[in-house]
Amino acid sequence: MNILHYTIGFQPDRTGGLVKYATDLIEAESRQGNDVVVLFPGTLGISQKFGIHHERKTSLRIGVECFSITASLPLPLASGIRNPERFMRKVDEQVYHEFLTRNHIQIIHVHSLMGIHLELFRVANKLGIPIVFTTHDYFGLSTEPNLYLHGKSYDDQNNIAFWEKVAVQAPSVRRDLIYQLPGYHILRNIIKKMPKSKTEQDAEVTNSDQDLNTRLSEELKN
Repeated sequence: MNILHYTIGFQPDRTGGLVKYATDLIEAESRQGNDVVVLFPGTLGISQKFGIHHERKTSLRIGVECFSITASLPLPLASGIRNPERFMRKVDEQVYHEFLTRNHIQIIHVHSLMGIHLELFRVANKLGIPIVFTTHDYFGLSTEPNLYLHGKSYDDQNNIAFWEKVAVQAPSVRRDLIYQLPGYHILRNIIKKMPKSKTEQDAEVTNSDQDLNTRLSEELKN
């Protein structure tokens, strides 16, 4: 069977249970004789034109054909999203169509919704390719991993006003971009020690009755 896995990447750039589980499964399916292809969000480069790039070195290291998405959606690895419009950018469906048909994909296993465009799912649906989704991170449920804020569980107050308060506390755009830099794993410990932006600091002492920001509210609704 021709199987496509979408995951957030491989060690050492990405770590944790999601990465380990996906890697183990990919290697096991390949050993069983399946034709396995992997797609993951690429690192930032000079060109930010959307496309799919063959990762030759990663393919040799993992033992299956690996491809990266150039100009993928951001990876909110730290917690939350402050600029929802950056996560709704539209891309050319034809790129995904050519990728799926060229590799004769018969089924898609999605391990995370981070970084992937809606267009992949639309194209797969048009081509009749079934999708298996086994999320291993918070992003399948929420834009933020704690699911708890100011003594409230998200399911107790699941409305735009609450999510706007969560979004204000999210990391800056700068940090989101850093997560996709080449060699991010080297910078990981340094980033943890970076001081929070003034917006993040202010959010920690924000009163729960904070007025909604109209632009952010509309983006969150979308």
